[in-house]
Amino acid sequence: MVLANVARDISEEEADAQAEAKRAERRTLIANNKAWDTAETVRKDWITALLTRKKLPTDAAAFVAVTLTRHSYDVAGDNSGSAAVFLGHEGYAAREALAAMVEATPTKAGYVSLAVAVSARENRTSRESWRNPNASDEAYLLQLEKWGHHLTNVGRIAAGHPAPETVEEATEAVTE
Repeated sequence: MVLANVARDISEEEADAQAEAKRAERRTLIANNKAWDTAETVRKDWITALLTRKKLPTDAAAFVAVTLTRHSYDVAGDNSGSAAVFLGHEGYAAREALAAMVEATPTKAGYVSLAVAVSARENRTSRESWRNPNASDEAYLLQLEKWGHHLTNVGRIAAGHPAPETVEEATEAVTE
C-alpha cells in the first residue's frame, strides 16, 4: 500500500512537470509568433528601403535568377502585389505601373525584377518558417542578412541558427 502511494506521487510529479513543459512550450510559441509578426513588418520596410538605394546588391541578379528557376511556383503564385508596394505603387493597376516603369526607364528593370523575386520569397514565409525551418526560407533570410538586414531571434531560428535557450530571449525579438 505504501508502495502504491509512492508510485502515484511520482506520477503526479511527472504530470506536473509535463504540464509545466507544455505551458513553457506554449509561451514560447506565442512569443515567437508575436515576434515573427513584428519581424515581418520590419523586414518588409527594410526591403522597401533596399529597393530605393541607388545601387542594388552585386548578387541581386543571381538571386533573381535562382528565384525564377528554383522557386518559379512561388513567383507564379504570388498575387499579393507586394512587389509593387515595395516600389511605391499600390492599387488595382500596380503591376501595370511596374511594367510601365521598366518600359519608360529600362535601367529600373533590375529593381522591378528584384522586387518580384523578393515578393515571391517573402510571401512564401510565414509563422511556420520558424516552427519548421526549411531550406528555401533559410536561403532567403540568409540572403537578406548578407545584404544587411538584421535578423531577429525568431528570424535566426527560421534561418537555421540555434533557438534562444529561454522564453525571455525569445521575447526580446518582440521588443526589437
